[in-house]
Amino acid sequence: MSEIYQQIALRNWKELDFEDSVKLNCEAEKGLGIPPETGDWRTDMLGVKRTFIDSGGEFLVGHLNEELVIMGGFKPLDNKVAEVKRMRVSPSLHRKGLGKWMLKTIEQRMKIKGYSESRVSTLDAQEAALGLYESSGYEEISRVPASGMESGFKVVTFIKKL
Repeated sequence: MSEIYQQIALRNWKELDFEDSVKLNCEAEKGLGIPPETGDWRTDMLGVKRTFIDSGGEFLVGHLNEELVIMGGFKPLDNKVAEVKRMRVSPSLHRKGLGKWMLKTIEQRMKIKGYSESRVSTLDAQEAALGLYESSGYEEISRVPASGMESGFKVVTFIKKL
C-alpha cells in the first residue's frame, strides 16, 4: 500500500479554500483551549495572498478525497530567512507522517526561492509539533510566555539552516 502522502493532492492555496482552512484550523486547535481564528491567524488567513504569496512566500493545501486535510506555508522574515506558518494536519490523520512530509515540502520550496534559514514557532502545548520540529533538525532558540488568547502557554521558536 502506498504512503498516505502519495494520495494527497497538493496545490497552491486559492480563495475558495478559505472556509475549509478555517475549519481545519478549528479542528487542530480544539484540544488546546484556544479560540481559533484570533490574533495573527485571522490576519494571515484573511490575507493569504498578501501575507504569503505577495511577500515572496507560498501557502499550500492538500486534499484527500476532496477534503482539505493538510495546509501550511511560509513567509519571508528577510531576504534569507523564511518562517513556516499555519501548518495543520487533520486530527484524523495524525501520526501518519504527513506533518513531516509537509514540512519537508515547505523547506524545499523555501530553498528554491533562495532562503537559507527556516524559522518556526509553536505553543509548548503542541507536543506533536515540538517533536516534529526537533526530529526534523530544528534547534530551539527561545521559549517565552504567550500573550492574549494564548496566555498561559509559552511560544517556542526554532531555527534550521536549509
